[in-house]
Amino acid sequence: MSAGRLRLLTLHGLRLVGLATPEAVAEIHDLDPAAVGEELHRQSVEGLVSPARGDGGRWTLTGPGRRHGEELLGRELVAAVAEDGTPGRSVVTAVYHRFLQLNQPMLAVCTNWQIVNRDPIELNDHSDPDHDNAVIAALGDIDDSIQPLCAELESMLTRFRRYRPGFTEALHRLRIGETDWLTKPTILSYHTLWFQLHEDLLATLGLERAAETARLNGNPTSDRPKGTPETNPGIRLEPRACRPHPRQSDSQLTDIPLTDRRKDSS
Repeated sequence: MSAGRLRLLTLHGLRLVGLATPEAVAEIHDLDPAAVGEELHRQSVEGLVSPARGDGGRWTLTGPGRRHGEELLGRELVAAVAEDGTPGRSVVTAVYHRFLQLNQPMLAVCTNWQIVNRDPIELNDHSDPDHDNAVIAALGDIDDSIQPLCAELESMLTRFRRYRPGFTEALHRLRIGETDWLTKPTILSYHTLWFQLHEDLLATLGLERAAETARLNGNPTSDRPKGTPETNPGIRLEPRACRPHPRQSDSQLTDIPLTDRRKDSS
């Protein structure tokens, strides 16, 4: 792997996980953890990443690191062209819009997995197999839609190859009764991957989650990718379906709904 590719994937991997050890960053794109560790130290000298204070060898992106990562992703996207000549940005943008259409149904699935009754709120203890099976069936329908979108992304950028097998694995574990694999944030659960795919699309297109929130508030000028002049209609964003989860750090906002206030079982 070239030094430039390692640089891009290290910065991008850290953005996806938010706060992580070199091993966790390496796992994102199946990199050598030792090489990632060395790269993080090089990037720290440049002010692109910084060690988390008193946090057991974990790292976080700095503002300059985030911006530099977006520049590298932008160059990668410019170079990507489909077999029929369609620019990579057009392909990824179309996938992004279709992803957003699935975001609200995914929120509903997460909420229904966490609670069985809304008034009064009754948390799901997974003692009702009919309820859980119905939720998993709904997730299966979402999976049928997200898998081809991921395949389209893979055809343009190979770093998107992790999502299809990841979603398949998480759904399989849910189907055999491993209930953590839908929304638990500390494993590669279906929702964890969903959040990372969302962040991956935003980073690839040079967009911010705040633009989606602004869209909810009726501010269409926030729909533009960063650096796009006002005369360019840019990318139209749909409202966010999910909100920050209280267990995540400020540097890694997640799509998980606020209904999951329970502590993890482990």
